[in-house]
Amino acid sequence: MSKSEELRDIDISRIQISQAQPRRHFARDEIAQLAASIRAVGVIHPPVVKELPNGQGYELIAGERRVRAAKEAGLTVIRVLVRGGDALHDAQLALIENVQRVDLNPLEVARGLKRLVESFGLTQRELARRIGKRRSTIANYLRLLALPDTIQQSLQQGLITMGHAKAILSLPNPKEQEAMHREIVKSGATVRRTEELVRLRSSQERDSDEKLHLKHLQGSIQQRLGGRVELKGQGSRGKLILHYDDLDDLDRILTALGVE
Repeated sequence: MSKSEELRDIDISRIQISQAQPRRHFARDEIAQLAASIRAVGVIHPPVVKELPNGQGYELIAGERRVRAAKEAGLTVIRVLVRGGDALHDAQLALIENVQRVDLNPLEVARGLKRLVESFGLTQRELARRIGKRRSTIANYLRLLALPDTIQQSLQQGLITMGHAKAILSLPNPKEQEAMHREIVKSGATVRRTEELVRLRSSQERDSDEKLHLKHLQGSIQQRLGGRVELKGQGSRGKLILHYDDLDDLDRILTALGVE
């Protein structure tokens, strides 16, 4: 143990929860089970705290689940590890400790990462290096916060997974994302099936855009030539059909095309 660390027995009521703590939701049975264990054998791993100035108490850095369970177990005094450190180190420790000990909900991880980015001016690459994750992983978590609220709530409640959410994010706007979300929740679609549905919808959107573009071009050509035109295409191939009613009409079209 370093000189900046000290084991200390303190009044549990003097511990304040840090705003850097990423976890906001704790399963009731999870806390009850840990409380039963604490009643039997005590707190095995002391929570980590830092002392607040002017005797204001202690701020929790890591171990909120243990503190909650200790209170439920009826403890009034708890052994803690008092540690010195700067704010960034404390926030990183809180996030990493939670991720490693108890799986956070993906949104809780995303919000914790966002707090680190915004509070300390870190780039995604710097944050990835500090907490030992790939930059792409950081980016994927932060993208979850751009989802509509209804989808975030489903992710928070475990109705969909991060895999579902990543697939939904491939759709271009919130309206389509919410429609896909309703479909997969109603049908119970797997992540693989959701990815297939997203690819299908994206393909349909591309086809629709292409048809709209061809229709616009067809109208422009008809206006220029003054006759009925058919423009059909798929991908890079297609055909242009010019209709004429008689030879005079054909001559008019050829003249408009600059053909003698």
